[in-house]
Amino acid sequence: MRKQTGGPAFPVSDGAAHRIAMQVAGDDEAKYIAESAKALAGMTLRDYFAAKAMQAWLSQIPPDEMEDMIHRWAENSYEMADAMLKAREE
Repeated sequence: MRKQTGGPAFPVSDGAAHRIAMQVAGDDEAKYIAESAKALAGMTLRDYFAAKAMQAWLSQIPPDEMEDMIHRWAENSYEMADAMLKAREE
């Protein structure tokens, strides 16, 4: 099962431009425009939340302990991001 990502963290409001381009585009061009729009969306909201959680935790860890804990904190950051996405649904 694929994780919910929350969509783009910073969506671009070029929807109107893409809709107009799609109306006048051929099949190949329409596929390109759709894929370009998806690629321009950037990081997901899940990634953004995880990065913020990681930043908070790393600011509290002494540098000499960081190497031993980095993988665990990465996992914990995504667990926190998943909890934040779930809370948004409620």
